[in-house]
Amino acid sequence: MTDSIQTLLRRNLHEVFGMRDTARRQAAIEALYDPAATFVDHGGTHAGWDAIDAAAAAVQAATPGFIFAEDGDAQVVGDLADGAGRVAWTYGPAEDKRRVIGADLVLVRNGRIVALSAVLHR
Repeated sequence: MTDSIQTLLRRNLHEVFGMRDTARRQAAIEALYDPAATFVDHGGTHAGWDAIDAAAAAVQAATPGFIFAEDGDAQVVGDLADGAGRVAWTYGPAEDKRRVIGADLVLVRNGRIVALSAVLHR
């Protein structure tokens, strides 16, 4: 189990949505997410590990060379047993690291993400 909601947010950003290696991304999803978790973004609702993996893979396929970076500290309420958190991020190539700006919002139960929403600011 991870040690904090902040850690879940950071690992999700880099090891799931920022990961181009399929096997490593899938292992991270299984470690961080509840099997019945949902991910909601502009493309719809993705339920379960396989759908979350497919959504992350689609992001990577559409944006070669882009890298995620945290944009400030995470905000958290509650704890790993029952909590929520938010982390702002940037996403882009080296020459335009802030091409996309957004935030991830998570609900956490029993140390795992049960719901993730990604909100794009631009």
